[in-house]
Amino acid sequence: MRMIAVSLSSDTTEHALRAFDTASCDSDVIELRIDLMKEYDLRRLIPARPCPVIVTNRPTREGGRFVGSERDRVRPLREAVNLGAEYIDIEDYAFGLLGDRSSSSSLIVSYHDFSAMPEDLDGLRRRLEAQGADAIKVAGMATRPEDALTALQLYESTSLPAISIAMGEHGLASRVLALRHANCLLTYCAPDTREAVAPGQIPVGTMQNVYLARSIGSETRAIGVASPVSVAKNLLADLNAGLRDQGLDVVAVPLRLARPDEIRLRTFAKGGFDGFWLMEGATVTKDAASSPVFASFLKGSLESTAAATVDEALSETVTHLSWPREFGQ
Repeated sequence: MRMIAVSLSSDTTEHALRAFDTASCDSDVIELRIDLMKEYDLRRLIPARPCPVIVTNRPTREGGRFVGSERDRVRPLREAVNLGAEYIDIEDYAFGLLGDRSSSSSLIVSYHDFSAMPEDLDGLRRRLEAQGADAIKVAGMATRPEDALTALQLYESTSLPAISIAMGEHGLASRVLALRHANCLLTYCAPDTREAVAPGQIPVGTMQNVYLARSIGSETRAIGVASPVSVAKNLLADLNAGLRDQGLDVVAVPLRLARPDEIRLRTFAKGGFDGFWLMEGATVTKDAASSPVFASFLKGSLESTAAATVDEALSETVTHLSWPREFGQ
């Protein structure tokens, strides 16, 4: 549970075999996207795996590249089961085509929407659970930062191991904060910035080194870095390292908010954020002239304090998080 997965976009068996060792250095599980491969030999790939694998054969209608009959698409997934793959990802409408479920492979029943987040998440959750799989997965396209909160709600409503993703830039918080949930099976990453297989998928190095994923757990608190433009990765890295240096179990994630008014911030506070850094831009450094503002709902109403430097903003964060939880929203 709470694994880091790397999705490979290798196009051949040899390419995937060469990528195995590098991918496994920073991850717990590797996803083999065989629909992206020109050719593959599962009889070579699965025995050679350096860690557990997920085998996925995604059709074009759900963001993959497989074109053909459902029978042909499911056949290699059955082969992967017989070869001992630890996980098989298959869409809800095709789940019954796998046949015998008595194997040692764990089955992930999945749903994808590349246009929007599911409108009836609870109904979808019940439908996926009814399939009888070992884990459920929902991936929808985020069109605003609040959609990340929608994705994270799935973990609260199911007792099964789950994967819930808000795709795209606005959904990044869902990929990081999923690791706060005990029933999060995994979060997906790319090997590097050029090899993402889904919108918004971040490199595994960013997940590990910027967001310090290995230190995120059920007690980790969240700070939103709200900015109208993309937040610089080095700023996020400095902020997260600074929070840990202060002894705080906190992770800071970016929120692309052009107008972070009180109503929107309160939505994120109710969704599990303990405070916010309001940034005019994404290039703030320890010596920058523009001042970050730390804001929180410390005693029910929005309170904000400007800081001259990032270090001062860190101090404001420490001051806020030292208050008992009952003073929060």
